[in-house]
Amino acid sequence: MTLSLPQVGMALASASEEALRLWRAACRAERRTAFRGLMDDLVEPFARRVGEAIASGAPPEGIWGTIYGVARLPRNAGEEIDREWALAGEVVAAIADALHAGPEARQYAVAAAREASRRTLELAAASPAPRGPVLAVRVMEGKAEGESGPRH
Repeated sequence: MTLSLPQVGMALASASEEALRLWRAACRAERRTAFRGLMDDLVEPFARRVGEAIASGAPPEGIWGTIYGVARLPRNAGEEIDREWALAGEVVAAIADALHAGPEARQYAVAAAREASRRTLELAAASPAPRGPVLAVRVMEGKAEGESGPRH
């Protein structure tokens, strides 16, 4: 049985905590370290928003402006940022596959992760050089539905 895209989206949104757990496990296995990933605080809201956006029919490029959290952006971390976002997209796509979703859901998750990676790299390039080894940035683009002022 194949689920409709709105059904897949709702199921993905409700599985966002599981997506974070799977992403952390994949990052640990890849890096062989127990440290949190650079995008650790962004993956759960990313997975939730991917599901919500699939359910509502919103484009994957719009996901970035609706998530918030702290990103660690150390110098010269471009490859790691790309890798972490690619893993996030693959984890969400794998959950969609487990739900027997069509290829559209997989393609959507991967496209949203690519856009998140691109935007994170832009953010890292635009940020001033950190004094220490890590720069923490809170992503606060866009407004949630019903909000009138800036996010804090």
